[in-house]
Amino acid sequence: MDRSKNIQTVQNMYSDFGKGNIQGIMDVVADNVSWNDAGYPDLPFGSENRPKNDIPNFFKTLSESVNYSRFEPQEFYADGNAVVAVGHHEGVTKPKNVHFSSPWIMLWKFNDAGKVSYVRTFIDTNEIGKGFRN
Repeated sequence: MDRSKNIQTVQNMYSDFGKGNIQGIMDVVADNVSWNDAGYPDLPFGSENRPKNDIPNFFKTLSESVNYSRFEPQEFYADGNAVVAVGHHEGVTKPKNVHFSSPWIMLWKFNDAGKVSYVRTFIDTNEIGKGFRN
């Protein structure tokens, strides 16, 4: 595995996210990806083992649920076929406009073809979840 290439792929995915280029993200995701977002089922965008064809729905639900003022990847670590990204996010939940601010960690794993085959997100679900509770 080319660790620097994997880090660059993850960095490019965050850049694509910032630009709203979901197709750029989809292009580097394996067909049999396991995409897992923290907070399932309490957060609208949370998921367990989301398939590739449902990833655009994740981004749609995220944009309908959260208004980010800051989404900042800060550190990247690679070992074998895995990349760990550490960052911070801040914004408000929709429609309640409840502010959140917390660090996050994302684990990205790559298959032998260099495609993302596994994603696991770790966030402070209580911090962001306040904006989705009654």
